[in-house]
Amino acid sequence: MEKFNPKEFVERQVKEIKKVVGNERALIAVSGGVDSTTCAVLTHRALGENLLCVMLDDAFMREKEPERVAELLSQPPLNLPMRILNVQEHFLKALSGLRDAEEKRKEFRKAFYTTLGEAAKKEGCRFLVQGTIYADILETAGGVKTQHIVL
Repeated sequence: MEKFNPKEFVERQVKEIKKVVGNERALIAVSGGVDSTTCAVLTHRALGENLLCVMLDDAFMREKEPERVAELLSQPPLNLPMRILNVQEHFLKALSGLRDAEEKRKEFRKAFYTTLGEAAKKEGCRFLVQGTIYADILETAGGVKTQHIVL
């Protein structure tokens, strides 16, 4: 069995991202978690200033969490180009009156992608970068759960 080489993995991913996105602009929603942050770092290495990293302040995080996360990720060694989008009103309105947890998850997902799509269009980004693990995608596609970050 071949030994995993992290440096080669990173180089392969960066090359693949460059191949797919080219010189276009891209947008990624970053939560500060491992999945989205790792994806943002790899994509930033590939695209540089053609990547916009946004954190959605959706009214469902701890107080000042968006600001703290954006500040941490924008500093060395990561230096991600972070922007906070205040979308609290949009998310609260989308979930208003809903009682069922599954309905809430579906509406949250819809609000999530609507917000990202609008931001990408406004910023001239042709690509949305997805930073989630494959297990979430499989479980969502299989009906095991509804994940807000899986379109």
